Amino acid sequence: MHSTLSRDKHERLQNFVDWTLNVGNGYVQGYSFLGGNALNWIKNSKEFLIKNDNNGLSNLIEFVYRSSLERYRDESYFQDHCVLAPLYTNVDELDSSILAMLHSNNSTYMSFDAFLGTNIDFVNDYINLPKMLHDMNFSGFLNHVIQLKVGAPNNGVI
Repeated sequence: MHSTLSRDKHERLQNFVDWTLNVGNGYVQGYSFLGGNALNWIKNSKEFLIKNDNNGLSNLIEFVYRSSLERYRDESYFQDHCVLAPLYTNVDELDSSILAMLHSNNSTYMSFDAFLGTNIDFVNDYINLPKMLHDMNFSGFLNHVIQLKVGAPNNGVI
């Protein structure tokens, strides 16, 4: 933990870390939201909730990266702050939103894919393979479109 935190903030942060680890380890009791058998919902303290309105993603970014506009060139700042996202598409959306907030020039790069065709009529007639490939997001693979900004951390580490 950072020594600049007050004792109270350090304790509250440690409680949140402990609670998060307990959730991940399955120690926090789940409940069924819609009355089924799956206990896949948990209760969270209001202290740790971020308002989920039309600006939910912006609220999350502001909460986690309060000084990002001033400190985005400081590598250690982003090493000390993170958002864990359940889906790779969530990471892309988060990265795009943060990059849009930064005041520097960006470059957009796209992959080039050529489809050689097949002798299967169904594939040729009904499936747009390049579009299908471009819409897929896989962990460890670059997306079809990637935006980079000078001085900004990239590749899902924002």
